[in-house]
Amino acid sequence: RRVQLELEEAWNLMRGRRRNPQTPRRGLMQLRQHMAHLITNLQIYFQVDVIEAEYRTLLTRIDAAHDFAEVERAHNTYLSALVSQTFLDVTTVSQSLSQIIQQSL
Repeated sequence: RRVQLELEEAWNLMRGRRRNPQTPRRGLMQLRQHMAHLITNLQIYFQVDVIEAEYRTLLTRIDAAHDFAEVERAHNTYLSALVSQTFLDVTTVSQSLSQIIQQSL
């Protein structure tokens, strides 16, 4: 979310200074737009498609659990799914996403 806010602030700064659309700022504005698009879509994917979907599954499994061991297994499965679906277990992808986010700040 912080990266998204930083990109929006960059947009506001560039937009306020726009006098000649042919200046090099146009390229910067396009780059900012692409970066914001990527960050926004990653955020939506992580929140909606991964966290919320897996959380619903977790709650269903907890409701159906008969003992603490089943709840614990459901929680471990939930955590594993989060790690897997957010690419934290794939080093190259995880590092690439971290670099993209750092470059966007």
